[in-house]
Amino acid sequence: YDVALPLPLTLRLVEWSAPGQVPLHADGARLLEVAPHYGLPLPELCRLFDSLYVSFYKGLGGVTGAMLLGSPTVTREAAVWRRRLGGNPFTVAPYALSCRAAFRAHRGSFDARWRRLQQLAPLLSSTAAEEGGSLRFVPEAPTCCQAHVYLRGDAAALDAAAALDAA
Repeated sequence: YDVALPLPLTLRLVEWSAPGQVPLHADGARLLEVAPHYGLPLPELCRLFDSLYVSFYKGLGGVTGAMLLGSPTVTREAAVWRRRLGGNPFTVAPYALSCRAAFRAHRGSFDARWRRLQQLAPLLSSTAAEEGGSLRFVPEAPTCCQAHVYLRGDAAALDAAAALDAA
């Protein structure tokens, strides 16, 4: 659902993983989008984890690509497996340029986009209710500038509204 864990729970996971030396990995596909929810500077948030995946196409809009952050041991081992699994293209220059352009275009926008969605979600839900429909956001209070939205209403009325929108 692209739901971020609450910061207190994230911090407890960090605490629980430390005594047994259990490496803690974060799927940070939408890291830049969810960072404002945590209220921590990005470097501080990243330091909570032993390794971190960051997507360049989700949220940023790069053509494709991602990066793995971690210790030199982790990244060396991952590089071996990337090659074994066929991830060794002749060049990645077009992807790298796309990712850099996307990062430059969108960095700094995620906090404002998240706050705007937090304002819009209840307004859209209440407007739908006033019109006899139902609009549900998951999570109810968006934790990043993306949320899943479920629309409930009369099927014929929804189809008619979709047809009007498509025209």
